[in-house]
Amino acid sequence: WSNYVETHLLPRLNGFEFLMRYRQEPALVPVPVVMLTSRSSDKHQQLATQLGASAYLTKPYAEQMLLEMVAELIAKKSVKIRAF
Repeated sequence: WSNYVETHLLPRLNGFEFLMRYRQEPALVPVPVVMLTSRSSDKHQQLATQLGASAYLTKPYAEQMLLEMVAELIAKKSVKIRAF
């Protein structure tokens, strides 16, 4: 799989809806997704896990933590969800 980083605001689609649609594309299923959000509740982390997120980071976040998570995903090409 390829590495891809994107950030954007979706006026009619939140990050969870995006992830759900993203995971419906067979070619994208193996590509890890890191959710970066202001939603820090367990409920939101569990939802991200159910929708197939590879990791879940909440704002504010340490840039180094994000870089380490991406490096881990690249090295392993799979990782269990981790919340930071």
